[in-house]
Amino acid sequence: MTKKHITIQTTKGGFTLVECMLAAFILMIVMAGLMGFRYYTVLNAEVAENQLLAARAASLLTEAWRGQDGDLAFDPLQQDFDSDFEISLLEANVGGGYMGLSSLGSYQIKLDGKEFQAQLLYGKMWGSNTLRSIHVIIRWEDHRGVEHRYHLPTLSGNAA
Repeated sequence: MTKKHITIQTTKGGFTLVECMLAAFILMIVMAGLMGFRYYTVLNAEVAENQLLAARAASLLTEAWRGQDGDLAFDPLQQDFDSDFEISLLEANVGGGYMGLSSLGSYQIKLDGKEFQAQLLYGKMWGSNTLRSIHVIIRWEDHRGVEHRYHLPTLSGNAA
């Protein structure tokens, strides 16, 4: 009886050109998605930062105005704000308004290197002689030229 030797031939496997091209195509799609995700993440972070700065500016103006009981003689240029909060007059009270409110004036604000426009509005609350509705509307443009707006309404005691 003779012994039979069984030999198994093994071949070294490799990748075909089609498989390599398919892997490279899938990798390019994933990389393009990651780059787009990163771009929009940075863009949304910039929008959020500007909105936070606008909210801070509106809050500072509203609290200063409420501190004077919503007085129509309120002048934000005479307030003692932080050194990084610069404000200048854009337009004096012209009597025009927004949403049926009267305008106290429009101002240019520079806060942390960003520029905003603020409009101060007021109106009497219907049915009340002691409350005044005060509003601060902050506008700004992003790097693409798209205008954004932040509106902060609040109530204050009427100064007379």
